Amino acid sequence: MRKHIFLILLLMAGLISLYSKPLSLDELIKAGLDNAYSLKEKEILVTNSRLGVKSAAWDFLPSADVSACRENEDGEYSSSGKLEIAKDIELEDSDYFNYQQAQLDKSIADLNWQQTRKEIVFQIYSAWLDWSKTTQEEKILREYEEKLVTIKRDFEKAQSPLLDDKKDLEAQSAAKMDSLEASDKEAGTSGKKLDIVRNRYKMIQGRLANVNDSISFVSTKLNTIFYNLLQNDVSKTKVDLEKAERVNALKKQRAELFNLIGLTDKGEDIEIASTLLDPSFTFKQSSKESLFITKSNTDLRKAQLELLQKKIGLYPTLKLSGNYGQSSENNDIFKFADYDKSYTFSMGLSWSLWSPWTKASNYSQLRNEVFLKELELSENQRVLSLDLQKLQDEWDYLKETLKLYTNIEDKARTSILHVKESFRYSDLSTVEFAGIKDNAEDEKDAKLEINRIRFEMQKKVQEWNLLNSLPVLDKY
Repeated sequence: MRKHIFLILLLMAGLISLYSKPLSLDELIKAGLDNAYSLKEKEILVTNSRLGVKSAAWDFLPSADVSACRENEDGEYSSSGKLEIAKDIELEDSDYFNYQQAQLDKSIADLNWQQTRKEIVFQIYSAWLDWSKTTQEEKILREYEEKLVTIKRDFEKAQSPLLDDKKDLEAQSAAKMDSLEASDKEAGTSGKKLDIVRNRYKMIQGRLANVNDSISFVSTKLNTIFYNLLQNDVSKTKVDLEKAERVNALKKQRAELFNLIGLTDKGEDIEIASTLLDPSFTFKQSSKESLFITKSNTDLRKAQLELLQKKIGLYPTLKLSGNYGQSSENNDIFKFADYDKSYTFSMGLSWSLWSPWTKASNYSQLRNEVFLKELELSENQRVLSLDLQKLQDEWDYLKETLKLYTNIEDKARTSILHVKESFRYSDLSTVEFAGIKDNAEDEKDAKLEINRIRFEMQKKVQEWNLLNSLPVLDKY
């Protein structure tokens, strides 16, 4: 029974893992936007700015006062009621300027919200690309590690017959040495002619030298193989170090990604970004003004509006006042026909003698602030233009280096295949075959650079959209 329960649980776990999908980029961004504190803060500021516009609009209404009273004096009751509506209009009307300021504050809050949202999306996208890049690097290193194993196997395969050849040649050398020693003895004891013995001695010596040369040649090959086997082990150790670095980097990048989206990492699988790029892609020129520049323009307009208000305040104050009232002192305050009506309309002109001293300095300060805002706008436009040009230059550089590294990868791969085929048919020496490890390393390095450049180019595309206030990822 327990065995069946265990099998059922195992099957259910397998089905769950089979149908569980990795987290997509859209899901990561949605979680990040839902949990971002900075975006929530901007949303509250947008809401408050809209309420500020409504409040400023209500201030245009005239004041309206209603009062009612019933008194008892010496046993006699009297009632009174009053309705009064009044409105003052001045040339330096604070209600008008407050409303305009509220509208500009609302525009600034909206711009800040849009910019913050785009920046959060770009940050999540960049962190996701960094994680995907490192994941792909791990895959490239694993492939290189497998090639090192294959190369080591090929070296060991080439080493085996050479060891046999060396053993045979050493046996031949020993036999020649025995023949040479026998010839020495024969020359000392035999009565044969010395010329014949000497000729035979020279012949054996020559053959011995040839055998020793062959032994030296084979030993050189074996030393080369042994050296490359050691180098192969060193390369394997280096790959292990690189893989350890990638594992550590993946942990940090994954932690950074989940920190950005505001979720707890429960070990979910994450969708890996593709490295495919459209070779014909070019940066789009935006027809709209950047949010960054629009905000600077709005800040300037706000400062200019405040300056205008202060400038009007330097002149004599023109004031228009209107008042409408109804009052009654009848016992019946609900008898509206008996209410006395009154209308008041007045216009006045006044000017404080101290205005040149009390207001002029404030006006000068604001004028300097407006000048600074104009400089800030001009500087922001210049910086944005430089950033866009820098981004275009970086894109062109990455595009060119991508072609070069792709060429290196192709040549290294072709060289590896050529060396393998040539060595298989004994067309290459062991020394030349030893270069296959260097070619494999060149191919690995080129792949890592190609991987880095492609992910960097994808990031540059969205950075361009961010700077130009175009939709990030074509939707945000």
